[in-house]
Amino acid sequence: LGGLTTIRIRGLRSIDTKFMLDGLPFRDPSDPQGSANPLLLDLMEGGIGRVEITRGTGSALWGSDAQAGAVALYTKRGAGTPRANGGFEFGSRDTFREYVELEGAVNGFDFYNRLGRTDSEGIDAHDGYGNTSLNSRLGYSWEGGARAEFTFLGYNADGALKRSPLVIDGVVLNDSADENDRRENELRNYGVHLMLPISENINLSSRIGYTDSKRRFQFLPNTDGTGFYNDGGFAGENLALDEQIDFTHNEHLTTILGYQHETEWQTILAKSIPGGDQELQSRSGRNEYFAQERFSLWDGKWVSTLGARQSNPDHTKSRATWDAATSLQVMPATRLRGHYGTAYRAPSLYEKHGAFLTEFGTFSVGNPTLSPERSTGYDFGIEQSLLGCKLVAGSTYFRHDLISQIDFVGFGYENIEGQGHTWGVENFVEWRPIDTVKARVSHTYTQGLTIGTGSFDIPKNQLGGEVSWEQGKFKVWTRGTYIGSRNVGIFNLDTFVTDRIHENSYVRVDAGASYEIAKSVQIYGRIENLFDESYTESGFRAPGLGVFGGVKTEF
Repeated sequence: LGGLTTIRIRGLRSIDTKFMLDGLPFRDPSDPQGSANPLLLDLMEGGIGRVEITRGTGSALWGSDAQAGAVALYTKRGAGTPRANGGFEFGSRDTFREYVELEGAVNGFDFYNRLGRTDSEGIDAHDGYGNTSLNSRLGYSWEGGARAEFTFLGYNADGALKRSPLVIDGVVLNDSADENDRRENELRNYGVHLMLPISENINLSSRIGYTDSKRRFQFLPNTDGTGFYNDGGFAGENLALDEQIDFTHNEHLTTILGYQHETEWQTILAKSIPGGDQELQSRSGRNEYFAQERFSLWDGKWVSTLGARQSNPDHTKSRATWDAATSLQVMPATRLRGHYGTAYRAPSLYEKHGAFLTEFGTFSVGNPTLSPERSTGYDFGIEQSLLGCKLVAGSTYFRHDLISQIDFVGFGYENIEGQGHTWGVENFVEWRPIDTVKARVSHTYTQGLTIGTGSFDIPKNQLGGEVSWEQGKFKVWTRGTYIGSRNVGIFNLDTFVTDRIHENSYVRVDAGASYEIAKSVQIYGRIENLFDESYTESGFRAPGLGVFGGVKTEF
């Protein structure tokens, strides 16, 4: 809980995945790469109603950062008779979770509100964690299809800081936690969405959102007086606007036109500097215009899209991106798919204007002359249904090429020469022999070539499987994951060089069950890391065996 969190798609870096929340960009402008990574540390799963993952280059659809793909999160929407839900969970490492929900719909109004709290002692001494989260979605729908809604997602999280793994001569020495080192994260995300059908064939959508994130780090002297004092942090703000109009010409052709604007701010704070507090601020904005055509023929047996986007940031070069995708059903149970696209990642505020604030002065690491990273990618595959659609299998080949990567070289950021690429094959099989049993197995082979110290850190082989059985009020499931050996990059603060550390392969198995003991009362339990596998993630030790149980109620 609260640990380093990354999302890796098709062998690319975590910063190459674009995150969206209720249709608007979800990221922290004060992150060194301007990504969503700092926000994911403390994002609780409660209140998220749907997740959509799009793999492949997608800047024509999503804008900057979607070089590997996009993850779209949608908060829950209230429906049905108004009701209250609650739950409690207790488990290993003195972990407690509590939540209460209010949701429902009446007379055109719908609402969903969730308040949750999570506490844990962590996996070692001085490694505790706490998180209070609040989600809210309020909407009203008029007859005729018009709708207005307001969303809010926020949390306050705090926890003990583990030291970055100390690397000497390529060996990770420790990941210990100090009793006086802590961090605090705050997030406030607001959104307003208006949907208006102008006519039977024309729909207008307007979104505006504001994200405010704050991260504070405290390094205090030890109880014996040793150590040093450092108190600082980062603050990021993002204001986003999205206007989109859909023209449905007929059942075969739809045109989408849109405009997006983002303004972002970054503040770097330091409170340990002699002479008073210091801060460094920077700002940027961008305007983007996009269009997409969707074609459909033969009752949906052939569907194709063609999209393009023009991005005009005010702090770097403009970029034009495009992509094309097609899906063709060649036989009743066989479908072919293909996609080609271009993408880019604009330099972050920190990469352009970042600095270290120290008692010896301000040391700039930013480079105002940076150009955007660029990439191209394509994939093609087949999906086959068998046994009356009870068995579905698919395979996809993919490749991505990255150009002008931004990397930390020496004591600053630069666009480095050369090209990095990844390629691989994704395979899956889903089987549903009867209505109460379902199973899935997937395998991904990835081969990557990197340049500079930018690290993809992806295993060549990953294998996952899941089986679930549900009978009446009882449900049981198990899932396993194999992660092959890989090299990870750990930044060495002594040498300012990223060291490569080898991490061994491992297998993790989880299992759980639930049972409805009475009307609207469910008990559940789960075991995480069933075989107590010992492994590390980015140099940090992962939790061992964990046992958790809880109860959910509705009234």
